[in-house]
Amino acid sequence: MMQMVVEKGIYSRSGLEELLKRFLELNSPCYHTVIVRAFTQIWNEVVVAAADVVGRQQHGTCGGR
Repeated sequence: MMQMVVEKGIYSRSGLEELLKRFLELNSPCYHTVIVRAFTQIWNEVVVAAADVVGRQQHGTCGGR
């Protein structure tokens, strides 16, 4: 799932919400808990990555240089 998010460049809140909605619509309710957990993990990783990028931009660093 994370690979698809990265390949499609889906990083916005609305983009992830739309993808989650589609996964829930396409899958049986018995899988909804697992799907929501996976999306929670993805969301947390996206937020951490975005915060890291913002932090580097604010401090004028790029890739540890």
